[in-house]
Amino acid sequence: MASIIEYISGEAAIASIIKVIIIFTVGAIMITLLLKATKKILLKSRIDEAAHKFFISVIRVILWVIVLVAILGAFNISTAPIVTVLGAAGVGVALAMQASLSNVAGGIMIMYNRLFVKDEYIDVAGTSGLVDEIGIFATTLKTFDNKSVTIPNGLVVSSVLTNYSREEDRRVDGNFTISYNTDIAKAKRVLYEVASGCELVDNMVEPIVVVTEHADSAIKLVVRAWCKTPDYWDVHYYLIENVKLAFDREGIEIPYPQIDIHQK
Repeated sequence: MASIIEYISGEAAIASIIKVIIIFTVGAIMITLLLKATKKILLKSRIDEAAHKFFISVIRVILWVIVLVAILGAFNISTAPIVTVLGAAGVGVALAMQASLSNVAGGIMIMYNRLFVKDEYIDVAGTSGLVDEIGIFATTLKTFDNKSVTIPNGLVVSSVLTNYSREEDRRVDGNFTISYNTDIAKAKRVLYEVASGCELVDNMVEPIVVVTEHADSAIKLVVRAWCKTPDYWDVHYYLIENVKLAFDREGIEIPYPQIDIHQK
């Protein structure tokens, strides 16, 4: 009788092992196929490529956990306690890592909504710079003076964000002042000629020059010109330098702040 029970138990063990092999093999094949399909979907999606590895890793872990639970079931091991323990552990970890989870959620929002991508110029949380890296916990910016600034993703998505690189064209506003003795029409003509003479300015959109304010010591004017986004700073600095040179040639005065004192 004992030998019969031993024989049956041995057969059951062999059957369980065969089940495990089948589950593991089929699971591995299915995981490989699902990950390949996921990669194709991600490539066609709006999610930034920097986030693809993260999503693939998360999906891989989840799928292997499912396979592990199935293997335990093949040995008739109750998975309910394991699921309960994992759930309780998950709640505990979530409570202990609220800030980190907030950053993870922010990272997912950034990547899925493509708020910005690598090498775009943005301003967020009081910092401006080129996007150097988009991580799942934080975003790293490279400033123009070559500083690396890391900002938690939770702060990024909760702050006002300006993306200067998203649009193809940008408008450059050059603000200048002239004295009250200056001919306004002449000053406007000079500003227009300087802006129009810049090769990087899009002449399909005509530059405009307007008077914006009669200030205490000067008349304020602004010249507005359009250019391709990568050329913004070149046009900006071109206007600053060449307007001053043109004003000097034309005898147009850029006044200092002054106060008139009248004695009685």
